[in-house]
Amino acid sequence: MSVIYNMPPQNDLPRLIQAANGVSNNISQAIAHTSGASQADVLYDMCRLKNQRNRHLRETFKFKKIYLTDHIFHAVDLKPGMEFFNIKDRAEPFEDGSIVIFSNNNVMVDNNLSKYFSMYFASPGAIFVVWDFDNHHWFALSSMLAAASDFYVPTHSDNLEPLSRYNNVMMGPVGSGVIQWSKQYLRDHYDLIIGTERVDEPLGTHIEYPQFPYRNKNLKILNRTLPSVKLVDGSYHSRDMLDRFKEWCSHKVHWIVPVLNDAPIRVFDALITGGIPIIPRSLKYHRDIQHLHEHILFYDYEDIQNPLTLTQLGVKMFNEGGEERIKRRHQIAIDTYHVDERVRTILKGLDDEFRIGLSSTNLV
Repeated sequence: MSVIYNMPPQNDLPRLIQAANGVSNNISQAIAHTSGASQADVLYDMCRLKNQRNRHLRETFKFKKIYLTDHIFHAVDLKPGMEFFNIKDRAEPFEDGSIVIFSNNNVMVDNNLSKYFSMYFASPGAIFVVWDFDNHHWFALSSMLAAASDFYVPTHSDNLEPLSRYNNVMMGPVGSGVIQWSKQYLRDHYDLIIGTERVDEPLGTHIEYPQFPYRNKNLKILNRTLPSVKLVDGSYHSRDMLDRFKEWCSHKVHWIVPVLNDAPIRVFDALITGGIPIIPRSLKYHRDIQHLHEHILFYDYEDIQNPLTLTQLGVKMFNEGGEERIKRRHQIAIDTYHVDERVRTILKGLDDEFRIGLSSTNLV
C-alpha cells in the first residue's frame, strides 16, 4: 500500500534525466569492466578443478552429520544429526560425510580467512556450504568464499554473474530471515508479542555505514520528522536478547532502510514480533515480499521527505488489525522466514545437487 499524491510540475525532469545519462555511462563502463575481469582464464581453470571435486563428492559422499557455525545459526532448532561448532575453537578437520554450513559472518579468525581455507583443504570428503549475507556489498570476501566452498548460497541478487565465475555450483538467492530468536524462544515469549503495550512512534534505528550514502541520507532526512528513526552505533548487538526482543514488540510500525536494495532481515524481525514494516517501494514485487502486501507499507522518495502520513497510516492499519493481525503476521514469518526454514531450503538444494538422500530423513 502506498500513499497517492497530486503530481507537482515536472519542469526539471528532462534536465535530471539527461544528467542521469552521464551517470549511467559510468555505471555501464564499470559493469563492462567487471564482466571482462570475471572471465579471466584463472577463474575458468579454478572452476574446472572445483567441478572435479564436486563430481567426486557426488559419487562418493556418505552422509554422517551436519555442522553449523554457532553464531548466525544459533537460533536453528537442532535435530538429531546436527551439531553447532565454533570455527575459532575447532582444531581438527571435518570427517568424510560431513556437511559444514557457514555464514559469511563466521569464517574469519583474527580477521583473516587462513583457518577457514585450511579447514576446507584439509576436509576433502566434507561438503562446505556458505550462506553469504553480504554478497551485495562485500565482493572481496564473497568471491573467496565462493571459491573455497562446494555449494555457494548468496542471499542477494547482486553480483551473481561475477560470483558464478568463482563457483558455478550456486543456489538461490536464498533470502535472509529471522536469526535473532529461535522458534522455542518465540514460543516461550509469545505473550510479549501479543500483550506488550505498543507506542505509535516507529522503531527505526540503523547502524551507520559510510559506504552507503543513499541510506545515510534517507535516514537523516527521516530523522528530521521522526526522531526515533535515526543512525546509531553498533551497540545493539551487545544488548541482552530479551531487551532487544521487548523493544521490537513495543512498536506498531517499523521504518526500514536497507543498505542497498534488497529485503533485509529486519523486515522479518518486524513481522515475527507482530509489527508492520514500512519498506522501499522498489521491493514491492521482491520474491520474499510480493505475497505480504496486506501486512507491509511501501515508501517512495516523497514519503521520505514527508513521512508522517505513511507512519500514521501504518499505526491505523495496526490498530484496525488488532490482535488477530499480530498473530497472523507472526505466523507467516515463523512458518516461512525463520532461519529454520532457510536452512531447510538450503539443505533441499544441497540434497538435489549432491544426491545425498536427506529427503529420507527428518532434516529437510
